[in-house]
Amino acid sequence: MTEGQEGMPGPEVKPSGNQPEAQVFQPSWVLEKQGEFTDPFLQRTVGILHKTPEIMLSRNRIESIYFKIQDKIIDGEVDETEADTLMARISARIEEIDRATVPVSPNAPDEGRLINAVDKVVQAAESMSTTT
Repeated sequence: MTEGQEGMPGPEVKPSGNQPEAQVFQPSWVLEKQGEFTDPFLQRTVGILHKTPEIMLSRNRIESIYFKIQDKIIDGEVDETEADTLMARISARIEEIDRATVPVSPNAPDEGRLINAVDKVVQAAESMSTTT
């Protein structure tokens, strides 16, 4: 008689450690629901913003993304109606950051370097996500 027949228990199957579990979507400041944007450029942009920890997104970085979207609209590469939603969210986020920002003291010369370092890390993450 073989295992699994006539009342004999079969081998216990356990999920392996490297099988991804189904992840539950978590809304963020930039993405309220999955599949919200249909344009591939906007999908990539939203995906990057959604996955990047907020602490890593400086005002300058978010602003540069806003202007990239604006340039794509001007060039006719992105639908303005669809991009308006994302641009409004980015604009609101920039305003939120501006309200929460404490004025920089003259004794904090390293802050500019920190912001540049954070921007470089985010740019590297973006380039890695677009190449994979």
